[in-house]
Amino acid sequence: MSIRTLTVLVTLLVGTCAFAHAQTKPMSIEVFPFELEDKSAGAGIIPPDEHDRRYLSELAQVAKDMLSQSGRFTVVDAPATDEQAVAPHGLRNCGGCES
Repeated sequence: MSIRTLTVLVTLLVGTCAFAHAQTKPMSIEVFPFELEDKSAGAGIIPPDEHDRRYLSELAQVAKDMLSQSGRFTVVDAPATDEQAVAPHGLRNCGGCES
């Protein structure tokens, strides 16, 4: 096999892979607000303050941005009813609202 033939085959293979990757439709993904559960000995003594809530909110936005910029995902907003169902008891204990 000559170098020219090998070069053509490699070029076709790389071009085909790039074309196939470009044709895949990004998956839809929903990012819920982040939660932290403090299991330390001081938990409950110092309640979460506005800084904690702001940092978690910023972290969720960074995660959404990174997922969107990857090109593999389309971030969809959670319907208000989903967020209201989660709010009183957290995402871990929402009775299946995460599905």
